[in-house]
Amino acid sequence: MLPGLCRIALENAFVEAAWIRHRRTGRSEHDLQAAIDSAERFQEVAAFALFGDVKRGNDVKEEVRLSPDHRALTAAAVDA
Repeated sequence: MLPGLCRIALENAFVEAAWIRHRRTGRSEHDLQAAIDSAERFQEVAAFALFGDVKRGNDVKEEVRLSPDHRALTAAAVDA
């Protein structure tokens, strides 16, 4: 059950980070929510928060791999 809770916490943190980051761009809330809703995988939510583009989901794996905390991040279901 703990990995599931970690995944939910991470996903919520990424969504919050995406909202903060993209509000600064002046884009409408509707556009931001549509982008979040279009994310089908956890990696796409992370990509939206990190890069502003859900289509860069595969780039998240590389960012995780390069992270000094990659083992913990992988255990939290980044590959799901």
